[in-house]
Amino acid sequence: MSDKKDAEGLPLIYKIILKFPKLSVESFSPELQGLFWAICLPLFVVGVFFINLVLLVLLSFPFNYASAGVINIVIVMFIARIYVERSLNLEKALLHERGFKWDIIKTTQEYSELLKKRKTSEEDVEN
Repeated sequence: MSDKKDAEGLPLIYKIILKFPKLSVESFSPELQGLFWAICLPLFVVGVFFINLVLLVLLSFPFNYASAGVINIVIVMFIARIYVERSLNLEKALLHERGFKWDIIKTTQEYSELLKKRKTSEEDVEN
């Protein structure tokens, strides 16, 4: 979603979220992507939980909440960036013109002609 033309009609919050950096594993092979989602990401989630726990226990009052909050806000920013980008891609895929036009009348005429040919060919086979 780096096109300026695509970002013109978006709400301000979407524009701000799209300025966040994006983590991407798409450049990896599918096997490494599977490893990332199956092993690395759960380990990261558990690690963040324990880091937050340690920061909340070891630091004094205002700093423990601030440090744990900063970590969680950064993670939410990355998730929000991916979510907004996926929803915009889905909207673009579903609502925008895809480069071809549906001509229902022409298609139904071709289909009826095909059925007529099929019916005549079946009659020829029976005779």
